[in-house]
Amino acid sequence: ETLLTVACGRHLTPPWSAAGGRAGSPNYVEVLRDGAPISPRFGKASRLPLRRGDLIRLVTGTGGGYGDPRWWSPPTRQA
Repeated sequence: ETLLTVACGRHLTPPWSAAGGRAGSPNYVEVLRDGAPISPRFGKASRLPLRRGDLIRLVTGTGGGYGDPRWWSPPTRQA
């Protein structure tokens, strides 16, 4: 067994967008035991007990978008 301590910023509020873009995604940590989460996703924990075989998944967020996504989509072309 071991203990996990983690502190991720931006785990509650995703990065904002600008000019009509979409918000980014937050950072989070997930611990899987026997393939299932042992708790909701989190961004901060101190001395969380882990067992042999537990899987720690650290997901890093994305930045917020700028502008309407349709502005940036390439035109459809026939092949």
